[in-house]
Amino acid sequence: MTQSRIPRASSASSRLGRRGASLCALVVLAASPLTGYCSNPDLASASELPPSEYSSTSLKASSIQFGFDNTSQISQHGSRQTAAIGQVGADNTASITQTGINDLAVAAQYGTANDAKFIQTRNNDTAIANQYGNSNSALVYQGVSNATAIVNQIGDQNAANVMQTRPSAVPVIVNSIGNGMTVNVIR
Repeated sequence: MTQSRIPRASSASSRLGRRGASLCALVVLAASPLTGYCSNPDLASASELPPSEYSSTSLKASSIQFGFDNTSQISQHGSRQTAAIGQVGADNTASITQTGINDLAVAAQYGTANDAKFIQTRNNDTAIANQYGNSNSALVYQGVSNATAIVNQIGDQNAANVMQTRPSAVPVIVNSIGNGMTVNVIR
């Protein structure tokens, strides 16, 4: 009987060793940042960006999503751009397009079927949207430098559309609390 117990003990310890190694590998993978891929072969080439764009602080983008069927898209050209999207819920969509210098765009959405879209084509622009609820939409287009637009919506089926094409030192701030409201700002 002693001989039959020895193989079992070594078999059990090797299984525990393999389990421990597997758990360690899983923890390392979970702690590592996810890497992205480029589906456009033109952008995947090594010499696509000019040397000034290789800086580690030039273009920053992040997208964090929890839930189901959330979609985010970030497109940045230029330099010193920052974009962030956070979505919690289901069927939310957000897109950020920036083509200037030193722009910032942030979309945070909590709920279902919210939509945020930012287009910033100039320099030193800031666009922020916070949406809590369901079926809210925010569209911000800024075609002038030094523009700021902040949209806060709490409720359901609210819509905010901001279009800035003329310089102004005053930021656009939209606060909608309730349901079914529409706000359009054009300047």
